Amino acid sequence: MNDKAHAIFASARMYSKAAHVLNGTANSDRPMLIPSMVNAALALELYFKSLYVLEHKTDFKIKGRHSHDFSAAFEELAGSTKQEFIEGFTNALAVRDMNDVNIVERDFGMRIPRDLKTNLVEWSSVFTGVRYIYEFQFKPAGSQKT
Repeated sequence: MNDKAHAIFASARMYSKAAHVLNGTANSDRPMLIPSMVNAALALELYFKSLYVLEHKTDFKIKGRHSHDFSAAFEELAGSTKQEFIEGFTNALAVRDMNDVNIVERDFGMRIPRDLKTNLVEWSSVFTGVRYIYEFQFKPAGSQKT
């Protein structure tokens, strides 16, 4: 399973690198924010899945099926692993330039949580939902989630 965890981790790094490149262009090319977020969400999902494989010696599944729900994957990690992530997130946010976050909140009319657990819950559907952002434009008025 360590080989599988390593392969999953390597895939996560690829998507993470793509997210960073796309995010770096977002100040001059705002449409790159959405692909950046989708790639970041997929990377995060894969990072958690690689840890899950290491800790549980099996693939992450919900009700026997593979899932993109990285919030649920995070919750099933060991308490010490989760605590390290929570502390790292809190510390990183304290010194982070939030300009890109403020742009997303302003341009898309949303609020991005400032704590890890809520952030993971809120963003666990980014990979499956935001990658199809065009569907929001074609829903009848009043049917979109707020």
